[in-house]
Amino acid sequence: MGVKLLSLRWILIFLFLICFLAHGAEASENIVIGRKAIIERIIVSAPEALIAKEDLGIAEASVLSSKSVFDTNLDLGADHTYDKSKRSSTFFGTRQDTTNWNIGLSKGFQSGTRTSIDWSNQRIRLFGVPTINGANIFPTEPTYESTVSFSVTQPLLKNFAGKVDRASVDSAKHALEGADRLTKHKMNTIAYRALLAYWQLAIAYNNVAAWKLAVLDAQKFYDISLERKNLGTAEETDVLAAEANLINRKNGLSEAEIIESGLENELKIILGYDSADTLRPADKDLKFIHSDLPHPDDFIAAALAKRGDYLAQKAEVEKSEIVLVSAKNKRWPELDLTGTFALNELKTSSYTNTLGDIDSPSWTVGMQLSYPLENRTARAEKKKSQHEKAKAVIQLKNLENEITNTCTELISRLKKNIEVVNNSKEAESLQGKKLSLEMEKYKLGRSSSEVIIRYQDDR
Repeated sequence: MGVKLLSLRWILIFLFLICFLAHGAEASENIVIGRKAIIERIIVSAPEALIAKEDLGIAEASVLSSKSVFDTNLDLGADHTYDKSKRSSTFFGTRQDTTNWNIGLSKGFQSGTRTSIDWSNQRIRLFGVPTINGANIFPTEPTYESTVSFSVTQPLLKNFAGKVDRASVDSAKHALEGADRLTKHKMNTIAYRALLAYWQLAIAYNNVAAWKLAVLDAQKFYDISLERKNLGTAEETDVLAAEANLINRKNGLSEAEIIESGLENELKIILGYDSADTLRPADKDLKFIHSDLPHPDDFIAAALAKRGDYLAQKAEVEKSEIVLVSAKNKRWPELDLTGTFALNELKTSSYTNTLGDIDSPSWTVGMQLSYPLENRTARAEKKKSQHEKAKAVIQLKNLENEITNTCTELISRLKKNIEVVNNSKEAESLQGKKLSLEMEKYKLGRSSSEVIIRYQDDR
């Protein structure tokens, strides 16, 4: 019985290990990624890019919110009052029931005009009305009043022609334009960081390959040294030196692999890959592609025309100008021209007849003035807007200067790097030939281990 339980336990452990290994195999991927795949990954699913897109969505919502001043509002209301409170006189009866129901539409326009259409209704019924000679002083049947009115308000000073309202919308639109430019700049920045990490990973991959060749060369040198020692043409010190050289090469390979792993992890974080995934660069044979360099002036002009952060800052300057114009207008007092035209009818007993005979007009025209004597809020807002505009202009000029200097420096650095790369390629070829010739001499006993190790280091 104990043997069977033991066997069953081992079977369960074995099945668990199989499931665990199968899950691990499915969870991790070996991914060969190139430049095009990196850009596509950034656009679709890179975490920082997704955050930038959400920021743009917030700015789009702000534009929609700024247009709410022009929304159409529907107002509905209804109430009923039962009034049987004590009165000093019962001339108007002992009880009054009042019912109101209303509907209204109001809307603002880009001209600053505010309009409203209202339909109000009232039903009144009196109870306990005194009588004279058997006749009620006031009717006890329900009395209905229905009124349709149209009202218009037009600002003449503050918000004249809708300047403040339209400025709010224009400001939000420029903010959206800046956010869109900034989002594109963020995407470009993420792409730059990802491609930089990618090329560093590709270089590290080639560096690991170079160290592997160095280990093979060191191993070959160690084997030759052992063979020569066995033949009596090399000293013990030569073998020890070759062995130490081999160990150093293996250490160098380990350090190169650590650097490669760190760069791979950095790229996975930027692109949002799982930690269990393995990334390998598609560009393994690195090629130098900068043959023709642009003129610095052309490079600077292209940067100023395309850099998202610079274009976003220009939009910010335009936005600050709009806000300043609006702030200046807000200092004016509120002087509004108002007008109302209404039709009504008042009848007893029949609400339907009341609606059919709404033809009694009334109208009102007037002006309303509101003037804050100190006006601190508007004055402070104007001063704040002036400083914000000046700040935006300074930031734009500073960014333009930074872009100009950066482009000039990059062109100069790239020219020097081209020269270094070309010289390094030629030097590497010569060092390889030198090492090969010296190894042949070492085999014949005409060189020393010290020279071979030094030549390997030179390569």
